[in-house]
Amino acid sequence: MGSLRTWLLGWGPSLVMMALIFGGSSTPGNNLPSFSSWDTILRKGGHVFGYALLGLSYMHGLAGSRKIKRRTLALAVIMAAAYAISDEFHQSFTPGRTASVTDVVIDTFGAVIGVGVWSWVKSARDGTEGKAKSHLTE
Repeated sequence: MGSLRTWLLGWGPSLVMMALIFGGSSTPGNNLPSFSSWDTILRKGGHVFGYALLGLSYMHGLAGSRKIKRRTLALAVIMAAAYAISDEFHQSFTPGRTASVTDVVIDTFGAVIGVGVWSWVKSARDGTEGKAKSHLTE
């Protein structure tokens, strides 16, 4: 039971974010709110924010308590990009919605921000903020 609890503590946030993103993509186009002139900014900003949180949660799951390698940061971004692709594919089956390569790029950008924030916070917490990325190993 302890290992399931440990796994859920590590990966639970990722599962929650993935479920929230999936739920948002399942909303039919005519049920989405309209923000008039702010519509594009808020929707694309939502993509960046949601995938930044997904990138952060992937790092939380991947990191555990061990030292992080640079490739782990890349893996978190790749995982988020793969989820973005699968989510856009899923969205293409939702009435009034379409898949968008642009959204995948925006989502991946959000994941890069989230992983970057994770790395920055980790550096600051470890007392290495003046030594860029010194908490990483090759």
